[in-house]
Amino acid sequence: MRWEADDVAAFEIKASLDDESKVELKAEIKVLVAESVNELVNELGLSKRFLTRKEACKLLGVSLPTLNEFAVNGLPIHQISERVSYIDVVELSEWIKSH
Repeated sequence: MRWEADDVAAFEIKASLDDESKVELKAEIKVLVAESVNELVNELGLSKRFLTRKEACKLLGVSLPTLNEFAVNGLPIHQISERVSYIDVVELSEWIKSH
């Protein structure tokens, strides 16, 4: 099943976890997201190393403002000129794993 943004917004889980379980859950989520990104890269035939912001948004299933928020939170974006910037697929995958 593939979740859409509207589905996720309407979906809420409440649970109480101890600190160790939270760490384990967070690590598992990171692995699953990274695997999903890698699968999508393969599905979309993205064999290139760098993505435009639009391509990265499509790959991640997020809006441009959300991608910009990721950048504020440390996602490396390589600014080529005032209007041109790229995201390294390897750095994107590593950033996802670390957050």
